[in-house]
Amino acid sequence: MAFINLNELSLNLKSGKIAPFYVVLGNQTYLINQIKKTFKKLVPEEEMSMNFASYDMEDTSIDEVLNDAMSSPFFGERRLIFVNNPVFLTGNRNVPKASKILDDLANYLLNPETTSTIVFFAPYDKLDNRKKITKILKNNSVFFDITNLSENQIKQYILDIIHKKGYKADNSSIDYLISRCDGDLSFIMNELPKLILYCNYHKTITIDSIKDIITPSLNQNVFDLIEYVMNNRVEDSINLYRNLIMGGYQPLQINAILMGHIRLLIQTIILSKLGHSQGNIAKKLKVHPYRVKLSLRESKNINFDKLQNTYIELFNLESEMKSSNKDPELLFEMFILKIVK
Repeated sequence: MAFINLNELSLNLKSGKIAPFYVVLGNQTYLINQIKKTFKKLVPEEEMSMNFASYDMEDTSIDEVLNDAMSSPFFGERRLIFVNNPVFLTGNRNVPKASKILDDLANYLLNPETTSTIVFFAPYDKLDNRKKITKILKNNSVFFDITNLSENQIKQYILDIIHKKGYKADNSSIDYLISRCDGDLSFIMNELPKLILYCNYHKTITIDSIKDIITPSLNQNVFDLIEYVMNNRVEDSINLYRNLIMGGYQPLQINAILMGHIRLLIQTIILSKLGHSQGNIAKKLKVHPYRVKLSLRESKNINFDKLQNTYIELFNLESEMKSSNKDPELLFEMFILKIVK
């Protein structure tokens, strides 16, 4: 199994260094689309209808993929096949542990057609490495792991695109952009064209321009809300809560995310005090490393006892929202007044 990045993939394909199998693990929509575009360059546009196929394994049998892969290219040099949602590589209990079809796939992985390339797109956190088919695939494929991109990887990817467009941005601006978009690369890349257009005159992306153009994610708003609550900023807390309600978010939805973030803060503080690193905490809690970084940064100025009490009061707030007909905004204001005592 070889690990490569998108730039290496482009160079390899252009030079004719093409493997029979590739696995893309993770659910970063933007990167997946970029990887798909890169692979599609292997097949001339006029041949796409004949030598390219895409299958979804949630409603298609693998034998259809194998029949396609074992066919010679039709008036072309290569057949390209995308296999989406290969659930048979996971620990899903509804998938048979062994079958003739999976044995056929295993045999094909060991003896592939030289003119066919199969790309498995697995939008999962991990594969089931106990399975024979997973082990064979890993041993015979080129592997992309995009499950948890580091902050530096995200930052470098954004900077490369900005620089290629002829724009400038300092580290603090990129950090703020990542924070504003909750470290979600797909979200960032969706917003970046608008930001670039807005900064067209000076060709420089600044924190102010990011504030002007990009609406913060719900998670980012919740982080801000927690900061206001913990620092007794009553008016800011209530105003932000009202803005979220006006933005279409449901009170119970906001409350659930607040509880999730505070629970993450509590867990992060405890694990950090026990000596765990940022990366290790992310693995243990199964959350994005960037969320752990934000939590560690936030936790430095937080009273732990007050944090625990806030979590308990949020639990009580949720119970009251579900069991009474009182106005959610009024209940939230009462919650704030309890916390700031």
